Amino acid sequence: MAERRIIVDGLTLKYKGYFDLEELYKLIDHWIREKAYTKHELEVSEDVYKDGMQVHVEKQPYKKITDYAKYVLDITIDGHHIKDVTLDRNGRKIKLQEGGLKMVITGFLELDYEGRWQEKPMFYFLRAVLDQFVYKVNTERFEAGLVEEVNLLHGMVKGFLNLHRY
Repeated sequence: MAERRIIVDGLTLKYKGYFDLEELYKLIDHWIREKAYTKHELEVSEDVYKDGMQVHVEKQPYKKITDYAKYVLDITIDGHHIKDVTLDRNGRKIKLQEGGLKMVITGFLELDYEGRWQEKPMFYFLRAVLDQFVYKVNTERFEAGLVEEVNLLHGMVKGFLNLHRY
């Protein structure tokens, strides 16, 4: 079992207003491909009710940094009371959605994800000592890189959603 450290714990973005849900999905998928993450979708569900559509999306993309460390992002998008609307913008009719969105991003640093250092108790102890004293600089650099990437994704989605404000 790999050691999983929570580096970014539940960075939340709440939005209520107009947005393009399909473009939001494309934006996140494009960012995942651009940053060389491996796409992993856990759950995608859309339920239609009288008061609008409910959306729940869980993605868990990961990126191997070295043979020992990898980034894992847990992206959860919950939408509620989503309705399709047609707006007139500069003389053109565009189809958007209106409702509320909540996006939560959690960033994990996973160490020894292949479990090579857990085969024997001596290796496990040696790994703990090496992590604490020798490779501490590398681990701190990995943590800072993960925080930067999570903040970049958060800012990009926030900017995208603010494009549709009136």
